[in-house]
Amino acid sequence: MMRRSTLAVTVLALIAVGAAVFGFAYRHRQPPVAFLAENIPVTVPTPPRFKFSFFGSPEAPLKYPMAVASDRDNIFVADSDNARVQVFDRDGRPVRVIGQKGDKPGQFSRPYGVAVDGNTLYVADLGTGHISVFSRDGKFERYLEPQGLALVRPGQLAFAGGKLYVTDLGRMKIYVLSPDGQVQLQLGGEGQQAGQFKYPNAVAVDASGQIYVADSGNARVQVFSADGRYKQTIGARESEVGPIITARGIAVDKRGLVYVVSGMTNTVQVYDPKGELLFKVGAAGNGNGELSLPNGLSLDPDGRLLVSEVGNNRVSVFSR
Repeated sequence: MMRRSTLAVTVLALIAVGAAVFGFAYRHRQPPVAFLAENIPVTVPTPPRFKFSFFGSPEAPLKYPMAVASDRDNIFVADSDNARVQVFDRDGRPVRVIGQKGDKPGQFSRPYGVAVDGNTLYVADLGTGHISVFSRDGKFERYLEPQGLALVRPGQLAFAGGKLYVTDLGRMKIYVLSPDGQVQLQLGGEGQQAGQFKYPNAVAVDASGQIYVADSGNARVQVFSADGRYKQTIGARESEVGPIITARGIAVDKRGLVYVVSGMTNTVQVYDPKGELLFKVGAAGNGNGELSLPNGLSLDPDGRLLVSEVGNNRVSVFSR
């Protein structure tokens, strides 16, 4: 009997010690580690959390916000169905409205893409085929007309390294333009093979100049070198690491993580530089942190994730 009692006490003591060790390890646990292509270990980031949403003002509510861009001071939204661009401060408070419906300079039919570079704002109009250039305070300056080329259906835009990257949903191509309209590079053409597109909805550029294209109709992201050579595909339908259904907005952060709107799943999917799915942001719905038909995406200078939602007529902001 004494032997059984001693054994029971010993077992209980071991359980207590084990629990204490586990508790200590859990409290002092390290985040999981992944490896970049160069086999440099990096800590897997924590998914961003919902912070707030904004809908515009009662006098100027957003309707079908197709794209969002941002800089240190402001958030720019292509308010597509209202044929205007709305500018907000970092907290989502209205600052100004740019443009109105019409076919004159400074007016829009269906603004679809926005990009900002310092004091210059670029707006792509899917309806007219124009890219309009405005000053930061909303004054129309000129049309950016690619030399020797007529855009058919310019979509979302990106500005990086002194160049404007333009998606053309009519020609199924990506054009890289200088600020004065010289065509410096073009990618794609219609098809399903590597290097071809079917409705390239958005484009992003990383710190090294690599080009990322949200190839919406082919349900994937394609990655190209800075000089236009195909490199890899992320999230294709047959992929087991996280297929993208209707790739829409796209952005790349300073670590090389790729953020992609998967429109029909109402999520933003985040991949490492090798194309492995790390986590998803959002879920279908209209509550805080939920998304409905997300389309545009931007990362501001502080790393906040901005998502324009067509279904909820708002922009949602996520941050770590």
